[in-house]
Amino acid sequence: MRRSRELGFSLQEVRALLRLGGPEKASCREVREIAAHHLDDIRTKIADLRKLEHLLTKTVAQCTGTAAPRCPVLDILDIQRSR
Repeated sequence: MRRSRELGFSLQEVRALLRLGGPEKASCREVREIAAHHLDDIRTKIADLRKLEHLLTKTVAQCTGTAAPRCPVLDILDIQRSR
């Protein structure tokens, strides 16, 4: 169970894998479906993190670091401020 959590499987996914009963009883197809779904989730998170990295990199580059009434970093954090 610990190794499953280290691989990022949710508790619900770990429970589903455990219910399958182990290598002698589990259908490889069922295990594959759970793992493939988890892999899709990971890829989505990676894509989201890359978008976030790009946005934050661009925003930080616009920040002069001096005292100013507008701060690009604060602007993306506060929707009311950026309007």
